[in-house]
Amino acid sequence: MTTEVYKVGPSVLATYIMKQWCRRNWWIMALPPAICLVLAAAVDIKFLLIALMMVFVVLPPMMITVYFYHALAPEARMTVLSHRAEMTADGLRLIYEPLAEDVPPRPDDIIAWSRVKAIKVTSQFIAYHLDTGKYCILLIPHSAFKTPEEYGTWTALQSQYFHNH
Repeated sequence: MTTEVYKVGPSVLATYIMKQWCRRNWWIMALPPAICLVLAAAVDIKFLLIALMMVFVVLPPMMITVYFYHALAPEARMTVLSHRAEMTADGLRLIYEPLAEDVPPRPDDIIAWSRVKAIKVTSQFIAYHLDTGKYCILLIPHSAFKTPEEYGTWTALQSQYFHNH
């Protein structure tokens, strides 16, 4: 079974990865400013300024680091370049489209089912979490399918193949 040609914008992939990172590491962002707010109330109001500096000066570079490390990884090409996804019993095959008329397409990527750690179906995407890193993710939007029936067939087949490997 094959999807239509699709690509997901880099900002969409970065947003998805950032949400995943924030869910796992919320305490890194919340705990230090919260401690400073408690200290501002109990000890000295100057800790309020430290909390504000953490929120506006320290946290944004952390988020930029997450973006550069994960959303710009070489594996991001599997989501952001124009391609079709084909599902087989062995895994997913990504068939890339040429970037321009005079540029040949990239060689196909083949993702074995054994490399897929988890599959998450959201309201917009099917997200395949791969084993090469916590945030190595292949997104397939629902718009990559012609009909809701194709989408339903895809999700049923992926469940069958994923659980068999």
